[in-house]
Amino acid sequence: MPSYLKRLYYFLHTRIRQFDIHLAHCSLVSLRQLSSKFSPKSGRAHKIPCLRIETCLRNYTETLGGPLKLVCFPAACVVLAMEINGINVKDDKQRWLTAELRSDHAGEAGAVAIYDGILAVSRNSEVQAFAHKHRETEKRHLALVEALLPQQDRSVLLPLWRVAGFLTGAIPALFGPNAVFASVAAVETFVDDHYQQQIEYLTATGFKPEIRDILAACREDELEHKDEATMLQSNVPGVFLRGWCWLVKSGSKTAVTLARMG
Repeated sequence: MPSYLKRLYYFLHTRIRQFDIHLAHCSLVSLRQLSSKFSPKSGRAHKIPCLRIETCLRNYTETLGGPLKLVCFPAACVVLAMEINGINVKDDKQRWLTAELRSDHAGEAGAVAIYDGILAVSRNSEVQAFAHKHRETEKRHLALVEALLPQQDRSVLLPLWRVAGFLTGAIPALFGPNAVFASVAAVETFVDDHYQQQIEYLTATGFKPEIRDILAACREDELEHKDEATMLQSNVPGVFLRGWCWLVKSGSKTAVTLARMG
């Protein structure tokens, strides 16, 4: 993907709000104008070869329809102008990463608790072997994220995530192996998407490739959990179990949103 499209993706993904850039403006804003607007404090003007970049951006945004075309071009220009003029967007990337790692830490703590809940309730030998095995993997993931995320940046709602995780494992364990495996598959489906979004962002921006690699390895483990849980289901989930799995996914999504906030 061309670098200017990567920056466009970054801009739209993180929704930078601290710059008043008038995205609803109905005309295409030129890169040269934005370069002047976001010039360094020194006041020195930067000469930039904007024409070729602007043409490429116009060609790309012309493939979009409606208001999106009017938004994407100036948004991409802003990102380019900010970087060319030395505006530090690294701090914003770091804030994004801290929030994402906080959600990952909360998720891995909750995942360990899920298997704790399963082991506390289920007496099925197959379920117990499954839970013991994957609990160790989740504990390893938790240790990896804890090494990346300082104590002060972790979610203040961590006790709540542990309780929620325990119940997510314990409740289906009351109804047998099939409910346990379906619940784990539902959780891991969400986790797969969550990690994939983070990996795509880090790949697109080139930010912290070493952390991207750690998250990619964790995602591979989660995919194995999902595949194994799916394979172990003895029959297709019924309507009530599908409803429970939907609730589990929705709860996971809400938990991630809240964990990002603090």
